Amino acid sequence: MKRANASLTSSRSSAVFTNCHEKQAREALAALELDDLFDGVFGAGAMGATCKPEREAFEKFFASFAIADASRCVFFEDSLKNLRAAKSFGMRTVLLASATLDEELAHGTDSSLDDALACVDVVVRARELSTLALARSSVADARLARALNVVRHPSSVRALQHEL
Repeated sequence: MKRANASLTSSRSSAVFTNCHEKQAREALAALELDDLFDGVFGAGAMGATCKPEREAFEKFFASFAIADASRCVFFEDSLKNLRAAKSFGMRTVLLASATLDEELAHGTDSSLDDALACVDVVVRARELSTLALARSSVADARLARALNVVRHPSSVRALQHEL
């Protein structure tokens, strides 16, 4: 696996952007046998004293991977506050709806679900699998979808791919 500072210039490059340390992220990816699917990992070690959702964390991520146009990025996240930050840079956003969303909404951090979802382009629900989507996916995509344990909405994913 390439380390941070690798350029994400090809049309299908991917990186993990996490608030945990890079070593932990790489160990998790290896345990899930997904470490060969990502071109880099950017985490707490590279961010220093900042973290998602702070602007500086995103700016460091973009600089580290030579990303000049954030609108060509798709950001998968389970936290609305991090999705808001990504959307402020023009990134496409995918909400992995989970207990984190339930907690954020229950704690009143958002005035309404509609307001909260204004920063979200696509929503996928945790713990639901789409057999059709997996059947149409490549082996790597199927492994990733199973690991994330989400429904992949083929039409939404295709729409994002065509727009990027």
